[in-house]
Amino acid sequence: MSFVDRVTDLLSPVRVALARLANAVRPYRRRLISNLVVGLAIALLLQVFDASNAGDRLRGTELDATMRLFAGTETPEIQATNGKSYGVTLLDIDEETLAKWDEPLFIPRDRLLSLLDYAVQGGAALIVVDVVLNHAGFNQAGSTTDAKKLASYIGSYSRRCADRRGRPGPSVILERGFVPTSRGSQFTMLRSYLDPDVIEGTCVFWASPLFDASDSDGVVRRWRQWESYQSTSGESSGFLLKVPSTQLAVAAILGNDPKAAFADLRASLTRSASEALPGQDAAAQRIDGLVQDSSAGGIGARVFYTIPWRGAAFPGSISAFRVAGPRERGDDSPLSDEAVRGRLVLIGSTAQNSDLHATPIGMMPGSLIILNAVKSLEMHGVIKPLPIVGILFVEAALIVVMSVAFLVFRSFWGMFVSSSLIVAAIPWVTFHLLRSGVFIDFMIPLIAVQLHALARRFEDASEHAAPAEEAG
Repeated sequence: MSFVDRVTDLLSPVRVALARLANAVRPYRRRLISNLVVGLAIALLLQVFDASNAGDRLRGTELDATMRLFAGTETPEIQATNGKSYGVTLLDIDEETLAKWDEPLFIPRDRLLSLLDYAVQGGAALIVVDVVLNHAGFNQAGSTTDAKKLASYIGSYSRRCADRRGRPGPSVILERGFVPTSRGSQFTMLRSYLDPDVIEGTCVFWASPLFDASDSDGVVRRWRQWESYQSTSGESSGFLLKVPSTQLAVAAILGNDPKAAFADLRASLTRSASEALPGQDAAAQRIDGLVQDSSAGGIGARVFYTIPWRGAAFPGSISAFRVAGPRERGDDSPLSDEAVRGRLVLIGSTAQNSDLHATPIGMMPGSLIILNAVKSLEMHGVIKPLPIVGILFVEAALIVVMSVAFLVFRSFWGMFVSSSLIVAAIPWVTFHLLRSGVFIDFMIPLIAVQLHALARRFEDASEHAAPAEEAG
């Protein structure tokens, strides 16, 4: 027997099964076509509807529900563009820490210096200071001495980029302050008291901590990947420059040569999508792609939240007082460097009265919003909707599968169970598509087809019942 004959024999049962299925479906061909027309028509209408504010809200509701269902399924670990994974440590200025610090008006600059120095000397992979430092602040005695010491420390570090032993130190991302303008969505950048001391571009970098909250409910759903500002000094005076977002800066720098990576990021921010991409390595090209995709806005600006905050200690968090004091009585042992060595270190606050924001998966401190944004970029980059042809193809395939299921399970309970299974599977499919950076809005078309099929079944049952009553 030839190879072709063997393959033919193996496929024979499949061919017979498909032929039987085709014969069984043939009497219901009109019903199948009707379901396809209803489902695809609604899918097309949704594409038009999506451009409106109502369509954006509807799509946002679907995404929010999916995130809530699968929150906590991802580990707080970041895979950098170099392929290496990094754990995350949060040096947390929490409620207990603030109480031990006598509830200061400003984050004490001497305590902040201790936290930063602990991460530097401990060999962190990258440090993000999620505290806006546009003004010096003052201590409980009204002195700015501590602020000056912090400025001197960061300024000196930005020049030598090394720890006290002379070893190359980690990069530090500081956050700029911004205030809204009368135009609402635009912001004015505030100068920092650190500017005269800090040299940017070697191992200390400035970034923007801003995200977009919805006007309707105040929920933080979208990132702002950069902020523009008018330069007033140096060779760039008068030019419109851009400050990258914290999550873009982390994605670019983590695991890469910081100076080159940040320069590539700046180049990506200043070029338009129509300009040629200069020769760059794979990591820089990926960051450039994120920058260009983010400029499209829409669903591509959504943060895909997977790491929740339950109002308790975040895995990998350390209360800041354990590092910056005051120590508990009897706790004289120094904190091990292992807590930060080789890790992404966030310095921020989870205190209730400081930096908490509403997100689709609950209240969350700003540091964890940044972490979710970094994780979102790491997992799938910018979320993209499929082209209309791809959407219609996937919708048609799902409608056919669902229609065949309705024909196989023809009783009411059979239809109910099959419909429930399909509806339950939709969030799971949506989540895994989102993890790949793809979003398809097929919930509404499929539910519409289900309702249409149930209505047709009800009409058929009514038509069969009427003659029986007349005969009676």
